[in-house]
Amino acid sequence: MNKYNKDREREGPWREYWGNGYPCYKVNYLNGKKHGLSERYWSNGNLCYKMNYVNGKETGYFVNFWDDGTLNLKRYNI
Repeated sequence: MNKYNKDREREGPWREYWGNGYPCYKVNYLNGKKHGLSERYWSNGNLCYKMNYVNGKETGYFVNFWDDGTLNLKRYNI
């Protein structure tokens, strides 16, 4: 996790955590660009949003939640 490729670009799964130990975000990279599922979390551990990327471009659904876990927004990205 949290590694760089030979060109010093982010590569593979990246994770960061809040001071309380809950995840802050989970992102996957390919050659320095977001690629695959990306998730951001509230400091209480609830999911804030999730979306999918292909070579750094948002694709598919973007889903956003309030900090209490209820759905706020869902949209489709082409």
